[in-house]
Amino acid sequence: MAPSTARAVVLLPIQPRYAEPILGGLKRVEFRKRVFRRDVSHVVVYSSSPVKQVVGFFEIRGIDEDSPEHLWRRYSREGWIEKEDYDRYYSRTARGVAIQVGKVHVFQRPFPLDELQADLRPPQSYAYLSQRIFARLQSRRLRAASSTAK
Repeated sequence: MAPSTARAVVLLPIQPRYAEPILGGLKRVEFRKRVFRRDVSHVVVYSSSPVKQVVGFFEIRGIDEDSPEHLWRRYSREGWIEKEDYDRYYSRTARGVAIQVGKVHVFQRPFPLDELQADLRPPQSYAYLSQRIFARLQSRRLRAASSTAK
């Protein structure tokens, strides 16, 4: 049997104040402290507390790993975050990651994690999802217009 060439899919908890601009096509970069260990094609967006719902997913256009200072210079206009919050987030980190948001797909009706899988809980950082779960997720009703990041 040939090895699978399917790229991984991650579930990423994102605060609602950052998730909403991603879904609206305004935030085109999501900042994180660590790069994924696998080659990832899609990010499933879990809007964290108080929303606590899976709200959509996006294709990854690229991933850039560098110092926080360099990432800020390149992506501050796309990151939809205040400099003070950015500096606080990276205050004890020498490296950071900018996940470039590609095409965004928004669910018509957000839903709790247990609708994907009964024992699924919000991850602290991120969690890999199976291709089976992602295929089910892709078949859910999306809003009429999915947005594409520039």
